[in-house]
Amino acid sequence: MDKFSQTDRDTLKQFVDFAPLNSGRHLLTQKAIDNSVSANYIDSYLGHYAAGEEPLGKFSTFDVANYIDAINHITTKITNEYGIKEL
Repeated sequence: MDKFSQTDRDTLKQFVDFAPLNSGRHLLTQKAIDNSVSANYIDSYLGHYAAGEEPLGKFSTFDVANYIDAINHITTKITNEYGIKEL
């Protein structure tokens, strides 16, 4: 059974036709910067790292709990600001 209405489908199609494919990445990056989220956390979330420098590597000092809190805070802020919700 399909849970999406035709209105949901039309809204999504209009958004996809209008917005560049990577606009969400840019939105998240700018909001994170505006909210003083660590550049390492932003890079990690977006998958930007050099080989051998993965944030969760064996010798990493990456604070996973703080990372999760920071990313959760910014993504929640974005969803609330833009009215994003489950379809």
